Amino acid sequence: MFKTDLPVMPPPTLLTQEQVLSKMKDPAVVLINVLTGKDYEKLHIQGSENLTLGPNIRSFGIMARKKYSVKTQFITYGLDGESSLALNAAKILVGQGFKADNYPGGMKDWIKAGLPTESSL
Repeated sequence: MFKTDLPVMPPPTLLTQEQVLSKMKDPAVVLINVLTGKDYEKLHIQGSENLTLGPNIRSFGIMARKKYSVKTQFITYGLDGESSLALNAAKILVGQGFKADNYPGGMKDWIKAGLPTESSL
């Protein structure tokens, strides 16, 4: 076993729609769409922000640190539960010292439920 002085952060929790809706009421919570900027502009969960998780995962963590306070609570989401992109993003954020959970249902689940979305186009 390796010993480290870094605090151990809890792994991301997988959230339901109801939990996401409840947590979104807290101004300290930021809902992050991890898809490309182009996909985000087409359609995203109302009130969410975009922080693309691309091939360079190191830059994702750096961008999060530049843009947000370490006290920020994130909920990541992507297209759907078939992709691990949003869960991986939450794990990276946790590794950077943030609190992060994941909404595995993503856009597909949100749209299917008829919940609020918006477009930047």
